[in-house]
Amino acid sequence: MLDDDVWRYLPLGPAATVIVGVVGLGLLVGVALGATPGARRAAAALLALATAAVLATTLSGQDSGGGRSVSLRPGSGLRTELDNVNQALGLVNVLGNIVLFVPIGWLVASLTLHRPSTRLWRGVGHGALAGLLLCLGIEAAQYFLGRAADTDDVLLNAAGALLGAVGGALVTGAGRRGAAQRGAAQRGAAPRITEHRGRPVRRGARIASAGPPRARIR
Repeated sequence: MLDDDVWRYLPLGPAATVIVGVVGLGLLVGVALGATPGARRAAAALLALATAAVLATTLSGQDSGGGRSVSLRPGSGLRTELDNVNQALGLVNVLGNIVLFVPIGWLVASLTLHRPSTRLWRGVGHGALAGLLLCLGIEAAQYFLGRAADTDDVLLNAAGALLGAVGGALVTGAGRRGAAQRGAAQRGAAPRITEHRGRPVRRGARIASAGPPRARIR
Protein backbone atom coordinates (compact mmCIF):
# COMPACT_ATOMS: atom_id res chain seq x y z
CA MET A 1 0.00 0.00 0.00
CA LEU A 2 1.34 3.42 -0.95
CA ASP A 3 1.91 6.08 1.65
CA ASP A 4 -0.38 9.08 1.85
CA ASP A 5 2.57 11.27 0.88
CA VAL A 6 2.76 9.47 -2.48
CA TRP A 7 -0.90 10.08 -3.35
CA ARG A 8 -0.35 13.76 -2.64
CA TYR A 9 1.78 13.96 -5.78
CA LEU A 10 -0.75 12.16 -7.98
CA PRO A 11 -3.75 13.82 -9.67
CA LEU A 12 -6.20 11.21 -8.33
CA GLY A 13 -6.76 9.47 -5.03
CA PRO A 14 -6.52 5.70 -4.45
CA ALA A 15 -10.18 4.86 -5.19
CA ALA A 16 -10.38 7.10 -8.25
CA THR A 17 -7.11 5.69 -9.60
CA VAL A 18 -8.41 2.12 -9.32
CA ILE A 19 -11.71 3.03 -10.98
CA VAL A 20 -10.01 4.86 -13.85
CA GLY A 21 -7.60 1.96 -14.32
CA VAL A 22 -10.35 -0.68 -14.43
CA VAL A 23 -12.53 1.37 -16.80
CA GLY A 24 -9.56 2.17 -19.03
CA LEU A 25 -8.52 -1.47 -19.21
CA GLY A 26 -12.08 -2.46 -20.04
CA LEU A 27 -12.19 0.05 -22.90
CA LEU A 28 -8.87 -1.16 -24.27
CA VAL A 29 -9.99 -4.79 -24.22
CA GLY A 30 -13.36 -3.89 -25.73
CA VAL A 31 -11.96 -2.05 -28.76
CA ALA A 32 -9.35 -4.76 -29.27
CA LEU A 33 -11.92 -7.56 -29.29
CA GLY A 34 -14.32 -5.68 -31.54
CA ALA A 35 -14.06 -6.45 -35.25
CA THR A 36 -16.46 -3.79 -36.51
CA PRO A 37 -15.97 -0.32 -38.03
CA GLY A 38 -17.46 1.11 -34.84
CA ALA A 39 -14.71 -0.54 -32.78
CA ARG A 40 -12.08 0.94 -35.08
CA ARG A 41 -13.56 4.41 -34.71
CA ALA A 42 -13.67 3.98 -30.93
CA ALA A 43 -10.02 2.85 -30.91
CA ALA A 44 -9.01 5.90 -32.97
CA ALA A 45 -10.90 8.22 -30.60
CA LEU A 46 -9.29 6.59 -27.55
CA LEU A 47 -5.86 6.91 -29.17
CA ALA A 48 -6.42 10.64 -29.67
CA LEU A 49 -7.51 11.01 -26.02
CA ALA A 50 -4.57 8.95 -24.74
CA THR A 51 -2.11 11.01 -26.79
CA ALA A 52 -3.61 14.26 -25.49
CA ALA A 53 -3.39 12.93 -21.91
CA VAL A 54 0.27 11.99 -22.38
CA LEU A 55 1.12 15.42 -23.81
CA ALA A 56 -0.76 17.21 -21.04
CA THR A 57 0.95 15.12 -18.36
CA THR A 58 4.48 15.44 -19.68
CA LEU A 59 4.54 18.99 -21.04
CA SER A 60 2.37 20.88 -18.57
CA GLY A 61 4.12 19.77 -15.39
CA GLN A 62 6.29 22.04 -13.30
CA ASP A 63 10.02 22.26 -13.94
CA SER A 64 12.18 20.42 -11.43
CA GLY A 65 14.40 23.49 -11.11
CA GLY A 66 17.46 22.04 -12.84
CA GLY A 67 16.96 24.06 -16.03
CA ARG A 68 17.70 22.83 -19.53
CA SER A 69 19.81 19.66 -19.49
CA VAL A 70 20.30 16.36 -21.29
CA SER A 71 21.11 13.05 -19.61
CA LEU A 72 22.46 10.45 -22.04
CA ARG A 73 23.59 7.93 -19.43
CA PRO A 74 21.10 5.07 -19.20
CA GLY A 75 20.29 4.17 -15.63
CA SER A 76 21.34 7.42 -13.99
CA GLY A 77 17.81 8.78 -13.86
CA LEU A 78 16.49 5.46 -12.56
CA ARG A 79 19.02 5.42 -9.75
CA THR A 80 18.11 8.98 -8.86
CA GLU A 81 14.41 8.10 -8.64
CA LEU A 82 14.92 4.88 -6.68
CA ASP A 83 17.38 6.54 -4.29
CA ASN A 84 14.78 9.20 -3.53
CA VAL A 85 14.19 9.91 0.16
CA ASN A 86 10.61 8.90 -0.46
CA GLN A 87 11.31 5.56 -2.16
CA ALA A 88 7.64 4.86 -2.83
CA LEU A 89 7.36 8.15 -4.71
CA GLY A 90 10.41 7.28 -6.81
CA LEU A 91 8.90 3.88 -7.64
CA VAL A 92 5.62 5.53 -8.63
CA ASN A 93 7.48 7.88 -10.96
CA VAL A 94 9.28 4.97 -12.63
CA LEU A 95 6.14 2.88 -13.01
CA GLY A 96 4.18 5.92 -14.13
CA ASN A 97 6.56 6.47 -17.05
CA ILE A 98 5.86 2.89 -18.14
CA VAL A 99 2.10 2.81 -17.60
CA LEU A 100 1.59 6.17 -19.29
CA PHE A 101 2.56 4.77 -22.70
CA VAL A 102 0.82 1.38 -22.45
CA PRO A 103 -2.44 2.67 -24.03
CA ILE A 104 -0.50 4.21 -26.94
CA GLY A 105 1.14 0.94 -27.93
CA TRP A 106 -2.04 -1.04 -27.28
CA LEU A 107 -4.32 1.14 -29.42
CA VAL A 108 -1.88 1.52 -32.33
CA ALA A 109 -1.37 -2.26 -32.42
CA SER A 110 -5.12 -2.84 -32.25
CA LEU A 111 -5.81 -0.39 -35.09
CA THR A 112 -3.08 -1.99 -37.20
CA LEU A 113 -4.46 -5.50 -36.65
CA HIS A 114 -8.08 -4.67 -37.40
CA ARG A 115 -7.20 -5.66 -40.95
CA PRO A 116 -7.56 -9.46 -40.93
CA SER A 117 -4.56 -10.03 -43.22
CA THR A 118 -2.09 -8.17 -40.96
CA ARG A 119 0.33 -10.32 -38.98
CA LEU A 120 0.64 -9.92 -35.21
CA TRP A 121 4.30 -8.93 -35.27
CA ARG A 122 3.48 -6.00 -37.53
CA GLY A 123 0.95 -4.69 -34.99
CA VAL A 124 3.50 -5.03 -32.18
CA GLY A 125 6.11 -3.19 -34.26
CA HIS A 126 3.77 -0.35 -35.16
CA GLY A 127 2.65 0.10 -31.55
CA ALA A 128 6.20 0.10 -30.15
CA LEU A 129 7.45 2.45 -32.88
CA ALA A 130 4.58 4.90 -32.32
CA GLY A 131 5.35 5.03 -28.59
CA LEU A 132 9.07 5.50 -29.23
CA LEU A 133 8.52 8.37 -31.68
CA LEU A 134 6.07 10.05 -29.32
CA CYS A 135 8.39 9.93 -26.32
CA LEU A 136 11.34 11.16 -28.41
CA GLY A 137 9.22 14.11 -29.54
CA ILE A 138 8.23 14.83 -25.95
CA GLU A 139 11.83 14.78 -24.71
CA ALA A 140 12.87 17.10 -27.54
CA ALA A 141 10.01 19.48 -26.70
CA GLN A 142 10.98 19.45 -23.03
CA TYR A 143 14.53 20.37 -23.93
CA PHE A 144 13.49 23.30 -26.12
CA LEU A 145 11.12 24.44 -23.38
CA GLY A 146 14.10 24.78 -21.05
CA ARG A 147 13.53 21.56 -19.13
CA ALA A 148 15.46 18.31 -18.66
CA ALA A 149 15.57 15.55 -21.26
CA ASP A 150 16.45 12.11 -19.92
CA THR A 151 17.39 8.92 -21.74
CA ASP A 152 15.77 6.85 -19.00
CA ASP A 153 12.43 8.50 -19.67
CA VAL A 154 12.68 7.39 -23.30
CA LEU A 155 13.57 3.83 -22.28
CA LEU A 156 10.73 3.59 -19.76
CA ASN A 157 8.17 5.12 -22.14
CA ALA A 158 9.28 2.82 -24.95
CA ALA A 159 9.05 -0.19 -22.63
CA GLY A 160 5.48 0.79 -21.74
CA ALA A 161 4.55 1.17 -25.40
CA LEU A 162 6.07 -2.23 -26.18
CA LEU A 163 4.16 -3.91 -23.34
CA GLY A 164 0.96 -2.28 -24.51
CA ALA A 165 1.59 -3.29 -28.12
CA VAL A 166 2.14 -6.92 -27.13
CA GLY A 167 -1.03 -6.95 -25.02
CA GLY A 168 -3.09 -5.22 -27.70
CA ALA A 169 -1.82 -7.58 -30.39
CA LEU A 170 -2.63 -10.68 -28.33
CA VAL A 171 -6.14 -9.52 -27.45
CA THR A 172 -6.88 -8.33 -30.99
CA GLY A 173 -5.59 -11.63 -32.37
CA ALA A 174 -7.90 -13.51 -30.02
CA GLY A 175 -10.80 -11.35 -31.18
CA ARG A 176 -9.99 -12.04 -34.82
CA ARG A 177 -9.87 -15.80 -34.22
CA GLY A 178 -13.19 -15.67 -32.39
CA ALA A 179 -14.80 -13.70 -35.22
CA ALA A 180 -13.45 -16.17 -37.78
CA GLN A 181 -14.78 -19.15 -35.82
CA ARG A 182 -18.21 -17.54 -35.46
CA GLY A 183 -18.28 -16.80 -39.18
CA ALA A 184 -17.32 -20.39 -40.00
CA ALA A 185 -20.00 -21.73 -37.66
CA GLN A 186 -22.65 -19.53 -39.26
CA ARG A 187 -21.60 -20.62 -42.73
CA GLY A 188 -21.71 -24.24 -41.63
CA ALA A 189 -25.21 -23.87 -40.14
CA ALA A 190 -26.63 -22.23 -43.25
CA PRO A 191 -28.35 -24.66 -45.63
CA ARG A 192 -26.29 -25.30 -48.72
CA ILE A 193 -27.97 -25.36 -52.08
CA THR A 194 -27.07 -28.05 -54.56
CA GLU A 195 -28.60 -29.15 -57.82
CA HIS A 196 -30.34 -32.35 -58.71
CA ARG A 197 -31.16 -32.83 -62.35
CA GLY A 198 -30.93 -29.12 -62.93
CA ARG A 199 -33.18 -28.16 -60.00
CA PRO A 200 -31.87 -26.44 -56.82
CA VAL A 201 -32.15 -28.67 -53.74
CA ARG A 202 -31.14 -27.96 -50.13
CA ARG A 203 -28.31 -30.08 -48.89
CA GLY A 204 -29.61 -32.83 -46.62
CA ALA A 205 -33.04 -32.84 -48.18
CA ARG A 206 -34.45 -36.15 -49.35
CA ILE A 207 -34.34 -36.62 -53.06
CA ALA A 208 -36.91 -39.04 -54.38
CA SER A 209 -35.46 -41.31 -56.97
CA ALA A 210 -37.54 -41.40 -60.06
CA GLY A 211 -35.91 -44.65 -61.12
CA PRO A 212 -35.21 -45.66 -64.69
CA PRO A 213 -37.78 -44.61 -67.26
CA ARG A 214 -40.35 -47.27 -67.94
CA ALA A 215 -41.15 -48.33 -71.44
CA ARG A 216 -44.61 -47.60 -72.62
CA ILE A 217 -46.63 -50.56 -73.85
CA ARG A 218 -48.94 -49.72 -76.66
